[in-house]
Amino acid sequence: ILLPILFVFSYMLTVVMFFVTDRFRLPVIPFLIIFSAFALVWLWEKLLKMVRPAHHGGESKNIALFFLLLFSFSILTNSNFYHLSVGDFSQAYFSLGNADLKAGKLDEALEKYDEALSRNPLLSRVHMNKGIIFLRKKEYALAEKEFELELKKNPQEDRAYNNLSAVYLMLKLYDKAIQSAQKALELKVYYPEAYMNLALAYLGKGDYQKTKEVIESGLKNVHPFLEADYLLGEIYQAEGKLDSANQAYEKVLSLDPFSDVAYNLETLSSMKDLEMQYTDIKAKAYFNMGTLDVQQGEIDLAESHLKRALSLKPDFAEAYANLGTLYDNTRRFSEAIPQLEKAVGLDPQNPIYHYNLGLAYAKSNRLEEAKEEFQQSLKIEPDFKEAESKLFLADSLLKSKTP
Repeated sequence: ILLPILFVFSYMLTVVMFFVTDRFRLPVIPFLIIFSAFALVWLWEKLLKMVRPAHHGGESKNIALFFLLLFSFSILTNSNFYHLSVGDFSQAYFSLGNADLKAGKLDEALEKYDEALSRNPLLSRVHMNKGIIFLRKKEYALAEKEFELELKKNPQEDRAYNNLSAVYLMLKLYDKAIQSAQKALELKVYYPEAYMNLALAYLGKGDYQKTKEVIESGLKNVHPFLEADYLLGEIYQAEGKLDSANQAYEKVLSLDPFSDVAYNLETLSSMKDLEMQYTDIKAKAYFNMGTLDVQQGEIDLAESHLKRALSLKPDFAEAYANLGTLYDNTRRFSEAIPQLEKAVGLDPQNPIYHYNLGLAYAKSNRLEEAKEEFQQSLKIEPDFKEAESKLFLADSLLKSKTP
């Protein structure tokens, strides 16, 4: 019987542990039937021997052990950890809600989750995902309520604590954010989002030292951790430690975030989102390095870094604005104007972008266009004194040219 035993256990280890659909379990069933049939025959033979007085004691022990193991495994294989009921379809509605959530159909997802809860109020993770929807919709009170409901069902749910921390960050309740993030890290020490929420909460309180301590702790436990290295660079930059900031940004740019990615279906399904996230972080690192270069008088290097940021993130309005301003300050007005126009196109409600574009137009003797940009800047921010002054000047110049 060695070969069928080896087949059953090797098959379970290599397939059954990783795939939940029943068709993957079917090939092992014929072999289990053989052992099940043998068990019935064995039990019958033991029961027959029990009626013989000479064998009564030993057979009773064997049969008792058999039923003890049978009962234990029956409880294990027929348990219902997720409180699912046959025919209630709550898990199906939960899965449909997840599909809608992933597709960005938030209201449709909420309807599916509510239906799942009406069929099975004890179903796990439904309140969690409802909270995520309310968080995205910026309905923070409702999000907080849903995450707390999830924690009542499952006090060990680290993601609920982390999401609560995110809610409190949005509400600027930094002490509560710290408590929730710390609870998440107590349950899961290798949790990058919790480290970031904890660091941002301390940063919100203005405690740079504690923020750096949290980041350094996160860097010891999470590899790679681009977000932490980037935030560390921003802190050094705010403190005026330009060399340290530059080193942190260079580390971000040198890391390969996918070198240690585990081969699992969940990670692979979100690989595209991760790639976009890390590309965005690297673009911001190049952007900040460009800012540092300007502060240190390295204009050519600043131009190079800003262009690299835009190559990674073509919709980076601030990078276009800074590159345009750099060209403007070096009297390269023909190069400045297209960059500033792109910044305005990407973020038309930013008064500074309109103001800087107006300056570039004015320096290129395009006074009518300059006037329009100054007017637009004042329309967005009526108390913008510099724009008001430049509008008056442009208007005066235009009137002086009128015959």
